[in-house]
Amino acid sequence: GDGDGDGDGDGEGGSGADADSGGEGGSGDGGDGAAASDGVRGADGGAVVGDREAAASPAMGGGGATAAASLAAAAQQADADRQEAAAATAAAVAAADAEADPYTRSCATRRVVSVVFRPAAEALPAEADARCQRRRHLLAAMTAYLHSQVAAGASADPVLGEMLLRLLAAEGSHAQLQLLLTQRILPDSVPLALFLFQLAPAFAPAADFGLDVLKRLGAPAQEALVAELLQQQDVLAACRVIRSVRLLAFPPRPVLAAAAECGSEVFTAVYSFFLLRNASCRGSASFAPEEARPS
Repeated sequence: GDGDGDGDGDGEGGSGADADSGGEGGSGDGGDGAAASDGVRGADGGAVVGDREAAASPAMGGGGATAAASLAAAAQQADADRQEAAAATAAAVAAADAEADPYTRSCATRRVVSVVFRPAAEALPAEADARCQRRRHLLAAMTAYLHSQVAAGASADPVLGEMLLRLLAAEGSHAQLQLLLTQRILPDSVPLALFLFQLAPAFAPAADFGLDVLKRLGAPAQEALVAELLQQQDVLAACRVIRSVRLLAFPPRPVLAAAAECGSEVFTAVYSFFLLRNASCRGSASFAPEEARPS
């Protein structure tokens, strides 16, 4: 390596970096191979360097895009692994519960709900965002736990089931909610039917699912739901239940009293509803004497 440029080459054992700092192309004797190669340049050395840099730039750009894609794929895989792990853990807990006696299983389920799932649900961000990873992991674990309970021959926990439905409804995941209702994972109950009727304004099919639940529960549960709807002043929903499940003997006075508190339009609609009921059942629109007398 005798230096060809203006810079002074390092005489003995100079490194390639020292040779480059000396000038256009000085390189020392004994320098490393890569530096010596860069140090030897022809008359058109500048053009060689320029071509090398120009060729390297696209390669560097492509490498950056590849790295970004790899990072995104790794993040997605990690997210899927976490959801799978949460579901597997919930399934293992449910399987262990199923092997216990009914009392122990019931206590264990209540403890899982109160110690694990409820605090996790309360710790979620206030905004119900279906893209939130914490929310997705929790929903996956809750769904797996309920499915595992049913698969093991136990009843799905109604408290956990209602909690899951409320989380799905809050974020607008109506397709997943409808799938759970169609599969009948959750046990029929008056609170479930009530929740479905309350959900109907945002998700119309929920009312039909609520009516299906009531038909399976029978008359006592149906009357209890009507009374609960009247207490919440959801009078029109109560009338829909009366008509749909044929509660023709339900007393009209408490329904009309609740309707009067909701305004003249609601009262007129409910009064007309009972006139039609009377005409259909008795052949006369008049109320029966026992219905007309104050209770």
